[in-house]
Amino acid sequence: MNRPPHFPMRAICLLAAAVLSAAPSLAATLARVTGASADADRAGVVVSFKLPAGASHDVQLGGPGGVTPVQVLADSTAQFVVAEIKAGASPVFALEAAPAPAASVRCGQTGDLLKLSQGGQPLLDYWKTEEPLPNDKVDKN
Repeated sequence: MNRPPHFPMRAICLLAAAVLSAAPSLAATLARVTGASADADRAGVVVSFKLPAGASHDVQLGGPGGVTPVQVLADSTAQFVVAEIKAGASPVFALEAAPAPAASVRCGQTGDLLKLSQGGQPLLDYWKTEEPLPNDKVDKN
């Protein structure tokens, strides 16, 4: 009679623990982003890509050099700057959910007024054109 191979219970438990402990890190990576290689060294390279469908705009990139902040536009185009890419290199970054979205700075726009806030608290109002009158805060004379 052929018996199935015997796996000790301890080995099965260790394998299950390894898979389960890796699961959070796998789930945290939303996508991989690869920078294009070139024939010469490059610095200050702006990389743009579309976020995966349904992805939050609160993202960051993990990769060479640590965590890289990402700017996400309203149309889900994400942009970031790679400080340096050596000739022939194709750096790979992991798109991840950013921690603590309340700490991120938000920018809202109403007409020519940009309103910056952090954690729901206003930081700065910036007029792209001259602020309309009347303005009792600043003497225009």
